[in-house]
Amino acid sequence: MHAATLKPKQAWVSFTCSRPLLPLPDVIVGSYIGWGIMQKAMDPLPALTAYLARVEQREAAKRANELDDALIKQD
Repeated sequence: MHAATLKPKQAWVSFTCSRPLLPLPDVIVGSYIGWGIMQKAMDPLPALTAYLARVEQREAAKRANELDDALIKQD
């Protein structure tokens, strides 16, 4: 998605649920945005990169990434 499409929607990009756990909406939205930016399908707008940083700092996200990294090393 290009910046022109995403800029009007930047205001809603915050945690989809503000709980200490990593709720499913943040997993889905964060994964989609992260993948889109990595694949250069989305422009790395400040609101999107800030959202990703917040999601990645959550303890549940850190634990999930550690588990993923351990599985990758097994292959």
